Amino acid sequence: MAGLLAACAPVPPAPIDLPTRVQARVASPLDLGKARQIAASIAPGARPEASGLDRLTLFAAILAQDPQVAQARAALASARADARAARKVAAPTFTLSSEYANDPSTTSPWLLGAGPICRWTSAGGVARGWRGQTLAS
Repeated sequence: MAGLLAACAPVPPAPIDLPTRVQARVASPLDLGKARQIAASIAPGARPEASGLDRLTLFAAILAQDPQVAQARAALASARADARAARKVAAPTFTLSSEYANDPSTTSPWLLGAGPICRWTSAGGVARGWRGQTLAS
């Protein structure tokens, strides 16, 4: 019973080594031009401050230089690449069919048919059929 209660004990978070993090940030200088360029791409209509940093430029600098943001961006790019690689595209098929109909009113008792069976993926990744209906994957 004591083992079950010990499993529920709270675990304190790992301490953050602030001096090491501060030294890493101080060692990488701020590229204000790059930060302003990213800020202009985020909000084209915003006017940056002539001197110093405004909130938008500071946010752009964080996006450009924060290692955690860079790590998250790399993880997202890897997940997107894995999703593209995992998608399977069905091969199109062409079907020919024949049927014998014992109907004296027709000129020939044989019924012939042909048709393509195509399946493609739209931009959203949803499989669509011949007339655009959603197909189960």
